[in-house]
Parts: sequence; structure tokens; C-alpha cells
Amino acid sequence: MQVIAYEAGNGDSLSQVLAATRNQSIAYVVPYLMVQGAPGGSVYVQMQDENGGKIVDSGTISIATIADSNEVFHGWYAFGISASVRSGLSYRFELKTSGGYSYGASDFVAWCNAWELKNRYLPSYAPAWGALAPLGLDIWERRYFQKGEF
Repeated sequence: MQVIAYEAGNGDSLSQVLAATRNQSIAYVVPYLMVQGAPGGSVYVQMQDENGGKIVDSGTISIATIADSNEVFHGWYAFGISASVRSGLSYRFELKTSGGYSYGASDFVAWCNAWELKNRYLPSYAPAWGALAPLGLDIWERRYFQKGEF
């Protein structure tokens, strides 16, 4: 397996822009993360409008709770967010560090791109492969059903 990951530096943020294709309520933002070693501090996801204005922050998560310091965590991690998106608008999702984030060559948190996920994204997303592939990001929707709809 080959992974392309973008390390978060001190005070850095990494982001991915998505365009909403329909109105929906978001329950979770789920980036494809990698944690190596034992970096200190916390991470959270901030949802922004297309002009970079803050809409909402997820809860802050201690990096130590994502992975044991003796392991490398490589996978999806869900951050709870409660927000609505409107069809036709673009939104930026930023992974931000906080809480005295400390990192080094062998201790860091990173956001992996979707290069190894092969057919995860539509072929129309350009570029959809290699180092220029989009960052791995899932959005989990909150849906409400009335009696008889499900």
C-alpha cells in the first residue's frame, strides 16, 4: 500500500473544498487521517463557506485518543458536526491543530489524499489520481424519516 499524506505543522490547517449537489444536514465530517508516533495536542474540523467564513467547528479531539503511541493509525476518523448545506454552494472543510500541537519527523498527524482509494471519487473529478488526488473526505448525512417513509 502506498499512501500520500500531508502533515499538519504547528498552527497549520489542511483543507478540501466540496460542492453540495443537494440540500442536506451534515452529522459527521470524516477525513482519512494518519497519526504517526505520539504528537501532542488536538485536532478538529472547521466548516467554512465559499469565502472562508467560519460556519461551525467540530468538537476538539486529543490526538492521543486517535492512536496508541506505539502504532500508526491510518484510516477514517469521524468528527461530529451539525450544519446544513445548500445545493450549488461550495464549502471548505479544514483540519486544524490546537492545544499545543507538537510534531516532528516521527510524530505527526496528517490528512491522506485519495490516491490509494482508487475508484472512490467520480472520474469527472480532475485530477482524480496521484499526488493531485483530492484529500480523503466523507460527509455523513443526517436524515429524518416520518412514519411510513423508511
